[in-house]
Amino acid sequence: MKKKTNKFFAVFNIFFKSIKMYFLYLDKTSKYMLIPVFGQILGLILIFFTTYYYNTNIETIRKIPFFSQSDEHILLGLFIVLLPSLSLFIHSIYRYIIAFCSLNIVFYTLSLKKKAKEIDFKINDNIIERKLFQYVLLLFFVSVLCIFPPLWIVLCLSFQIFSLEKDTNCFSAISRSIKLSLENLIYVLMMLVFVFIFSYWFLPTLFIWALEKISFTDFLTTRVETYTKLLPLNLWNDIFGSLYHIDSVTIAKSITESILVFIIIGFTLPFRCACFSELYRVLDNEKIKEFSKEDEEIIKRSSSKKRKK
Repeated sequence: MKKKTNKFFAVFNIFFKSIKMYFLYLDKTSKYMLIPVFGQILGLILIFFTTYYYNTNIETIRKIPFFSQSDEHILLGLFIVLLPSLSLFIHSIYRYIIAFCSLNIVFYTLSLKKKAKEIDFKINDNIIERKLFQYVLLLFFVSVLCIFPPLWIVLCLSFQIFSLEKDTNCFSAISRSIKLSLENLIYVLMMLVFVFIFSYWFLPTLFIWALEKISFTDFLTTRVETYTKLLPLNLWNDIFGSLYHIDSVTIAKSITESILVFIIIGFTLPFRCACFSELYRVLDNEKIKEFSKEDEEIIKRSSSKKRKK
């Protein structure tokens, strides 16, 4: 009973410790998350504007001999002009996916060492990239299994186990996560609730409220509305207006708030990784693995107080 009680309070301790660590290393993790988060947003914006201006000038483009031959050439031209934007968007998603596992190693090693002045994010990214095939399989199977919401609970430690346990493949990570989560179901569920409320509700709500106070959301909404006015909203309202009437301002505000929420959720990924990597360590204390010399070097390089120049 005492052991359960300790674990119960350990969840609260992990949660608040992770908040402290998140803000302690906010400057470093924010720089690391710039491309994964803003790259996706910028990529989508560039895709939208490129497509919009391409379609706007389609008649002029058709006058060019190559594009006047067939519609396939028109589509090929669109793909070519979209290629830089698509590359940025795909690269940013890739970096975010790598960060999803890499940050577990970062915060796990930080929890074992004293405060670090430097964090080697690159070496932790390389650890995950060396297991990229297994990682893709893990993402696929977890995504398929998570179609059933109850499985979210028992699969939530899969990525921590995959990134922190040496030579672990996707199937053993999933099975270990299920076993470990079922053995500690109440504690895992508690952490999921705390993390969801803090990073998916509290911080986004606080962030948007602060921006509304300085009228920044109104500023962004006005810019977005310039383009939502071009949508065929009259057709929608003629058909579905009796059920739900929409206008350009409503859509613009929804898009603006969605982007802002995406930003804050993206930048709180390090906090979520800190929570669940530490939860994994506490729940798995009966099966602590000794670090090899290679693992010790990883810890030294990823959380050293002073990097060698």
